[in-house]
Amino acid sequence: MHIIKTDLCNKMCDDWLNNLLLCYIEKGIFRGLDIDKVKKRFQAIKDRRVNLPKGPTQSGVS
Repeated sequence: MHIIKTDLCNKMCDDWLNNLLLCYIEKGIFRGLDIDKVKKRFQAIKDRRVNLPKGPTQSGVS
């Protein structure tokens, strides 16, 4: 745990740390992943972005 839990990780949310620990614990599975296949599959997804509702901008100018 000390390897992963650094000062930066202490500031991150629990979900991020849990995901990082999962990758570390299951590193055998993750080593077998073909990054190019994952990248191509993600690129094939047409609706990757979420449409946000239109409204006033943060600066107050619409």
